[in-house]
Formats: sequence, C-alpha cells, structure tokens
Amino acid sequence: EEIYSIAGTFVDERKQSLSSRKAKTEKAFFLDACLDKFDDPNQGYRAARAQVLNFFRAGTDTTAATLCWTIIMLAQHPACETRMVDEIDRAFASRDRGDPGASEHQGVGQKAPTHENDFLKPETIVHGMPYLHAVICEVMRLHPPANVLIRGIDGEDLVLKTAAGQVGHDGRTYSVPVGSRVLVDIIGLHKDTRYWERPLSFDPRRFLKGSAAFQPREPGSYIPFGGGPRTCIGNMFGVLEVKTALVQLYRNFTFESMGDPIVPKRGEEQKPASGSRMRMLLRKSPSHREARLEEVSVVREMKSASNPRVFH
Repeated sequence: EEIYSIAGTFVDERKQSLSSRKAKTEKAFFLDACLDKFDDPNQGYRAARAQVLNFFRAGTDTTAATLCWTIIMLAQHPACETRMVDEIDRAFASRDRGDPGASEHQGVGQKAPTHENDFLKPETIVHGMPYLHAVICEVMRLHPPANVLIRGIDGEDLVLKTAAGQVGHDGRTYSVPVGSRVLVDIIGLHKDTRYWERPLSFDPRRFLKGSAAFQPREPGSYIPFGGGPRTCIGNMFGVLEVKTALVQLYRNFTFESMGDPIVPKRGEEQKPASGSRMRMLLRKSPSHREARLEEVSVVREMKSASNPRVFH
C-alpha cells in the first residue's frame, strides 16, 4: 500500500501540474499519455500509477541484478577483470592528460591521478570503452534481466515460418491462434549451441569486434531487452547506469571470489538467490590482491543485508 501511495503521489502532482499549466508548448511527460488515453479519469489514473510502479521496478531491480552478476562473473574470471580495470585506468589517464585519443598503456592496478571531478564523460563510457561494453553484454547473455518474454496474439493469427538457410528451418509453417499467450525463452536463446560457441562459458570477447573470438549474431538470438517495437525503452539508459557504476567501483576496488556456489533465483527475473561472499580489495598497488580489505557479501544493493558495512 505504501508503494502504491508513493506512485499515486507522482501521478497526483502531474495531474495538478497539467490542470494549472498555461503554456501549451510545455514538454509532454510520459504520464500525460496515460492520463489522456482513457475517457474514464479513474482508469487513466490507475494506468498512470501502474506505469510509475513499472518504471520504479524495472529501472532498479534489473540494474542492481546486472551489477551483482557482473561483479560475481569478474571475480570468477580474474583475467577478464584485469583487462577491464586496465581499460578503465587508461580512460582516466587519457582524461587527466587532456587527450581523449591517448591509448598509452598504464600499469594494471595503479590508480590514475586524482581529479577534482572524478568521473568520465558519458560519451567516453559509451563509446570509448569497448571491453567494458563486451563484459556487460556477456553478463546479460548468461544472466539476462528477464528469463522470458510474454506476448499476447491479437488481431489475427500469427504465422511463423523460416527461410532456407536460417537456423531451425524445417520447411514447415506454424500458425499461432488469436488469443494465445506466447512465451519466448530468453535463457534458452542465449545458451543455444546453434547460435553460440561454448554457450556456457563466460567470454566477453565474443562481443568484442576485432577479436578472434567475436561472433556475428543471428537476429533474435540475443534479446536481453526484448526486441521489435516493444524493446525496453530504458535499455540504453540502463546499460549506461551499469557502466558508470562499474567504472567508479573498479576505479577503487576489485573483488575476489571465495568459491561460494551461485544459485540463480527462480522466477521471471535473473537474480542471485542468496548472494555470494567476496573479498573486496582496495586498489593501492599492482600487488593489491595481496592486501585483503575485508570479506563482504555481494547482494543486489552491493551490501550485506544482515551486516552492512561502510568502506573508507
């Protein structure tokens, strides 16, 4: 009830703003479409409130889960972590030299010079860190934000057929009747040996163009955010959130796995069921792995629910 009340507050504030605004040229909000879509004000209000709740849930849980899985996978694959940390350090070194095109290799494990604004530009994070992007893509292949997509067939029967040469082509045509609900198995697609070499292995290079391990993707074989006209509208923002958090986190820390088994939580979303204990290491020197900072439990919010800690 409290969550519904908070969502309702946002809708109420927007309704009040709409009724009092004078300039018709004011930029429209997404909530406006929900409120204007229905003739029944109560129905429009419920639709707008549902969308607010959806944005809260989809914009927080999925990002937190992806961050968690990324840290777990990198801790289990230290060579991948080292390569990503090196790319982060070189990006900061380039920024501090004032040369965004610089690619001089900086010592792995060494922090770049302190800067009064200790953040990279968004365009650097988005376009200038290909290995970071490949890491996130590979994490979302193995642990996508959602396990399945659910779609309803409206209007007319859905006819499915494949062309010669396509994966799964059998020369047959399939008809899905109106009113059916179709479940798309995202996990199955992402781990299908027809689309991926060594599908159970964690290898970011399969998403790194120019790498010998790069794999061109069959359309529809990689859909962590869905596809078509109903692709998640927050996909680019969500990935930028994850990238920004990882850059700042690995700017100062690295993680080591303690060997705990990782059990995904069952359901529509991919989440670790109980977290995973990690050694969180403060980066000071190339031998920072020898200086254990403290054991922590990595969960969705990157802190242990039973014994939260603050690191200085």
